Amino acid sequence: MPTQSGNDFAPSFETSDRVKGLYPETSPAALIVRLAQNNVNNMISDAGVKSQITFDDVYWGDDGRKNTHQIEGGYSNRTNDSGGPTNFAVTQATLDEYNHWKSSLKKGIGFPADVRDLTHQQARQILNERFYQAYNIKALQNLMIARSVFDGEINQGTNTGKLLADTVNEYFNTALPRNMVISDCLAEKINNLSDDEAVKINDLFLQKRMNSYFNTVDAKPQNINNLKSWYNRAANHYSNQRDFDKLYKSKLEYYLNKKYRMYYNGM
Repeated sequence: MPTQSGNDFAPSFETSDRVKGLYPETSPAALIVRLAQNNVNNMISDAGVKSQITFDDVYWGDDGRKNTHQIEGGYSNRTNDSGGPTNFAVTQATLDEYNHWKSSLKKGIGFPADVRDLTHQQARQILNERFYQAYNIKALQNLMIARSVFDGEINQGTNTGKLLADTVNEYFNTALPRNMVISDCLAEKINNLSDDEAVKINDLFLQKRMNSYFNTVDAKPQNINNLKSWYNRAANHYSNQRDFDKLYKSKLEYYLNKKYRMYYNGM
């Protein structure tokens, strides 16, 4: 992984295109490669060299939590999914947009027109360029928060930059800009949080995400059939599952079993 300047002796350990071509990303060999990279990064960190978080750190994860690649499977086209046909977290609408996207960030050429034909590697490239880079999530160097923000960005729309700014502004009584694209000053604030502050900001951000999920169901009751999975998704990134359950479990059950029971199919 690339390292910050000021430590010239620190090498770069980004996975080469040749390695990516030899080993499918989900194969045991590829997992061993990523584990070796993580071990190298740990050694670099122990030596006093601060490594930079990359898209792969955010997407794959190695902390025992379910991250985006585990939550988002292959192709699906569920009736209750307002996103429509989706493959590896990329909707048909996102693929159409990417194929017509005019940006220096775009490196993908000749991607399929039908999302069903999208490969995992192509999907990852779209998620990296169209979301992680385009909305400046790459500027966040707190891995816990970066994962929560990225997951929200691809699951709840492109307003999570504003949601993160709202979280920080409310907690610190600041007036950082509320942009869809994460501002550099907001990223700087996140990157300089203490460990305790980072946990609090992450959890408050996830509370806002969960409240937004409830609002989505209120606006369109048919979305009740997505609420349980949305709940699990937000809870997965929360610092303590039990604390999250104390906040929202009873409300979840009320929505499922009473308020919108007539729309709920039990899944």
